[in-house]
Amino acid sequence: VLALARPEVFQKAAKVQRWVRLVEPHLKVERPWELDLAAMLYPLGVIGLSDELAIKYAHGEELSEAEQIQLDDSTQVAFQLINDIELMHGVADAVLYSRNNFDGSGSPVNDVRGMDIPQNARVLKILIDLADAATGANVSRADGFKIIAKRKNVYDMDILKICYDVLLDVPELEAAKELILSILPGLLKAGDVVVADIIDVEGKLLLAAGLTLSDLSISRLSGMSASRRFVGKVTVRRELPE
Repeated sequence: VLALARPEVFQKAAKVQRWVRLVEPHLKVERPWELDLAAMLYPLGVIGLSDELAIKYAHGEELSEAEQIQLDDSTQVAFQLINDIELMHGVADAVLYSRNNFDGSGSPVNDVRGMDIPQNARVLKILIDLADAATGANVSRADGFKIIAKRKNVYDMDILKICYDVLLDVPELEAAKELILSILPGLLKAGDVVVADIIDVEGKLLLAAGLTLSDLSISRLSGMSASRRFVGKVTVRRELPE
């Protein structure tokens, strides 16, 4: 439902969630399910942003200072929606502080900084910024790390090092278990992972790199192919059977 409401943004969340699942085993996280769920729900507040701002953010375009403040403050809207649900307060806090910098700057504006920021939020801050920095067909995950490494005061450096070590090793670790395919939409399978951003004939983002395809997203893409809104093949990673 969230992906349908704002697909150009929530596809980034699928990438962040996938990275969370790779990084989490290397961290001492008390409630991993909260981190996993927060990784999916952190863009919830973006639904209220203008289409123009949401699309600029999804495409990795440079935002003005005012636009960046609007984006950062969207976590407060998401917090209010999630925090009303029983047993979800930890998830809500992780989302609220997911755009808060380690030095205390950013959103929300208060005295919380450093290790007082919830651990799950510190993890999300790194992975969200990495996903933002690595958006685009010609930008790799390594490029994304180079970009965010220039802002060391923004992150928990211990967690950043773990993310760097784990996520840069992923291609080598998965190479023997996965196959790279370039196929027509009709041949896609649920569970395939999009390798490069899928762009329609008008240059708009349809599906972002890192998204794990579902039956719904495959059906949507097949429909766009049939209507000629999307032309060509899709490059995906597919897990090989044991």
